[in-house]
Amino acid sequence: MGNIPLPNGTRLLHIGPHKTGTTALQVALMKHSSDLLLQGVRYISEGPRVNANFSAFALEGRTSQNVEGEQPIPIVHWDNLKSNAARAQDRIVVMSGEKFCILNQANILRVVEGFGQEHLRILVTLRPLSRILGSQWQQAIQGGNERLSFDQWLHEVLDYPNNPHPSAQYFWLRHRHDQLIKRWAEAVGSEKVSIIVLDESDHGALPRAFESLVGLDAGTISMEERTVNRSLTMEEAEAVRSFYLRMEDQGYTEVPGHVRYMMSPAEYIKRNRTPLPGEHKIYLPDWATESTRLISEEMVGNIRNMNVQVIGKLENLLFKPRLQSDPIGSYSSLVPLDLVGWTTLGALVHSRVVEGELPLPKRLSPKQIRRATGRQLVRELLRRFLVRFQKGGQDSYQYED
Repeated sequence: MGNIPLPNGTRLLHIGPHKTGTTALQVALMKHSSDLLLQGVRYISEGPRVNANFSAFALEGRTSQNVEGEQPIPIVHWDNLKSNAARAQDRIVVMSGEKFCILNQANILRVVEGFGQEHLRILVTLRPLSRILGSQWQQAIQGGNERLSFDQWLHEVLDYPNNPHPSAQYFWLRHRHDQLIKRWAEAVGSEKVSIIVLDESDHGALPRAFESLVGLDAGTISMEERTVNRSLTMEEAEAVRSFYLRMEDQGYTEVPGHVRYMMSPAEYIKRNRTPLPGEHKIYLPDWATESTRLISEEMVGNIRNMNVQVIGKLENLLFKPRLQSDPIGSYSSLVPLDLVGWTTLGALVHSRVVEGELPLPKRLSPKQIRRATGRQLVRELLRRFLVRFQKGGQDSYQYED
């Protein structure tokens, strides 16, 4: 491991990337923030969530699906994070935001300058690429940002750079882990980059490694079970994908991203539904395993040659084939009947219609729609859906093979 814990005065920035235990760690740090303070460690977030992602959005001039509207996140979020870290007198200051992994080189240098190269330390958490591929696809499905099946999406991603599809470019910006580490190491210094390699068989390994890194007593932080274990099954992911495909089929092609995000039934399904026996996890199909193995070996080899701190075993990032072949692989099976109800209910609950907070309004005029907020657009979409359903009956809503 070496050089653990970090020296006093460190500003530790956890940059993810996505799907490597980031949410679980952020929730745990916020939950136990008072316990951390007693040991001289301050956790700083910025914006409406438990992380610093709004600061990264602000640096890039990006929008967020977590708020209504499509205006870029104000730069004040970055300014606040920077000033709060500078004012803190604690032994170590910790910030976490997986959106920092997509910063361009100019904004990486702004981060280094803003926190000060002398005190800044970068933390990267990593898990096997073979696990990330399925997790990243289902995450895009959950937010209504992807329409391709898992098989189609994998072809786009694994054919890169020969097929420079936007989905592939964005995926590898996050998950070409050797290049991600190199970008930050060149800016802050390789000796100031720490990597925690996750152990897929031990969910307690991440909090223990983090505690060691920042000098916390063992057991100070713990992960919430819900943020660790629950992913969509292939059947659930296909139900959510079908939900958004039906919206598209019915002509709702210009729904803003934040509205699609608000309507997503995925989180409700994950929190409330228990998968039925026989449902399938999202595994790589056999045809994709060789490409994934070769890329994983190349990334691990490149990371070994970097002068960065590694906590855990880099071997855990290498591709490990499953003992049994799962025939679900790249295609969907029959979706359980109860998922139809869960998917519909999830969309209604997330729009708050069923709670009575947002009763369906009268029809919005085109002028009103142009000025409508995200919540108003959600209500209008639901109103139109119900009207079409009542007029068309069952014949208008046949399932396709």
